[in-house]
Amino acid sequence: MKAYELKLEKCQKTEEVITPDDVKHISDDWNVISAVLSYHYAKVQDLCTHDELEQFTVLSAKLQALENSDKLILDKYNQLIMAIPLSYERTKADYFILPEGVREQFSNLEKLNRPFNLMETMENFDL
Repeated sequence: MKAYELKLEKCQKTEEVITPDDVKHISDDWNVISAVLSYHYAKVQDLCTHDELEQFTVLSAKLQALENSDKLILDKYNQLIMAIPLSYERTKADYFILPEGVREQFSNLEKLNRPFNLMETMENFDL
């Protein structure tokens, strides 16, 4: 769990920020941009913590098999640890209804394929 938390913290500590200038040549529709930012943020977080999540899942399964394990605590940890993969799955619904050409253009933006600071990014969009 600690390795996962440390990796997630490292992934989230980034100075990279997406600006309206980075995306305006593709779309200026906030609904599109919002879906894209949410999807790419969740995707990068999921990829960043993939190995740690995999290790945690194996250890969690082993602990659940033990009779003296605290099932309530294990369930809470499992819910917490699965928040990012589940978030990523939820963002796919909004993202994949976008036209393929739009998705490809956004996917080609290097900034979206690296960890970026979501809060500072959102502040740049004058909502």
